[in-house]
Amino acid sequence: MKKVNSLKLFFILLLTLTGFLYSKNTLFFGAISTVKPDIVKKNFQPLIDYLSKNLNVNIKFATGLNYEDTIEKFINGTFDLVV
Repeated sequence: MKKVNSLKLFFILLLTLTGFLYSKNTLFFGAISTVKPDIVKKNFQPLIDYLSKNLNVNIKFATGLNYEDTIEKFINGTFDLVV
């Protein structure tokens, strides 16, 4: 079941990214930081690398200060993707 949910998330991200690719050369991947930001980045780096390589776009990683800050940055366009 967890694998199915991961695949759904992947395809949702892929479809979302397709629209951004036509308007941006760099996407900002935001994450809600529940632990130290460098640990969060390490956990998501394989996904970031995969997306960057396969979509041929530069992806920069950042974390919000907290949940609310991360969601606000997604809403206002600072982050293009949020997990």
